This record gives sequence, C-alpha cells and structure tokens, in this order.
Amino acid sequence: RLAYVTVSENSNNQKIYRLQISDSDGYNPQTVIKSSKPILSPSWSPNQNQLAYISLKNGQAEGFVINPFEKNSEIKLPKLDGIASDPNWHPDGESVLLTLSKSYDQGNYKGFNQDIYSYNLDSKKLERLTTHPSNDSEANYSPDGRSIVFSSRRNGKKQIYIKNLKTKVLYRVPLNSPHLSDP
Repeated sequence: RLAYVTVSENSNNQKIYRLQISDSDGYNPQTVIKSSKPILSPSWSPNQNQLAYISLKNGQAEGFVINPFEKNSEIKLPKLDGIASDPNWHPDGESVLLTLSKSYDQGNYKGFNQDIYSYNLDSKKLERLTTHPSNDSEANYSPDGRSIVFSSRRNGKKQIYIKNLKTKVLYRVPLNSPHLSDP
C-alpha cells in the first residue's frame, strides 16, 4: 500500500490537504483524512494496519496514529511544548519514533531543541532516546529494532549517527558529503 498527501484548492482558493492511501500501484485511492490544515509525513506500520502522521489541525505540528480501516480510531501522540515531526515505526509495530522539540531559556539563548523520542502505543510510555544541545531529527529504527539512525549537527554540520538502544553507544557514520538526506 501507499500513503501520501495531496494538496488542492477549493473554490475560495483555500488549500485542502488529503491523507490518501492506495494500492501499491497507485490504483484505488481513498481519502482517509481531509483538512484545511497541513498533513505531513505519513508512515505505515509494519503490518500496514495503522498510519502515523503529522498534522497542524490544532495550530501546531502534532503526531497522530490512525487505523484507516476503522472509524474513530485516531490516537493523538504525546507532545512537548514545541513541534512534532518525522514519525517512523518500530519493526514490531508497537512503538513510533518521533522528533519532538522542547523550548529552552538559557539567558540570552532562547529557542527550541529537537530530540528523538519513542512512544509505545500499548504502555503509553514516552521515552527520550537522544539528549543533546544540537537538533536530532529524521530517526528510523534499524531493521532489527535494536538501534536508531538519525541526523544531527553535533559536529557543526549535518551528520548521520547510529545509537544502540541497549548499550546506549553512539556512533557517527563517517561521511564526506556536505549534503545529506534523511537517514
């Protein structure tokens, strides 16, 4: 299956966002959610029964999980006082990775810092997986679920890191490219 967002304009020139699903070949498209607010980053669960996504429907970027095949199945994911982004699923389908931002105030320095969190849908437990003054984002689980890979500017430029979730060991992937994409 595919999950994607389309954007169109209504007769009043207002944007309409649709979270859509279809067969893997693009046929049989179905609108799951229709909103006047942006919808971002849909991500299928491993069994393709749930979608995690980001919506601005409440005025700021927040994470949600929905079963597109059941009515009234939307779950709002936890948030901090900043924005949510980059939802991705654990291979077992029980947890969702999110980039969450939290405000800070350190005298002359005020702003938001992004770290990686995991939210377990069954236990409702939110676990912080990274802690660093630089923004950590764009995380994905390894295929076995034992590590995460994410991007960060810890060394002043965007780099990719791997963190073992059991040992907490962090490894920077040596890359020479000045332009990195999502992990």
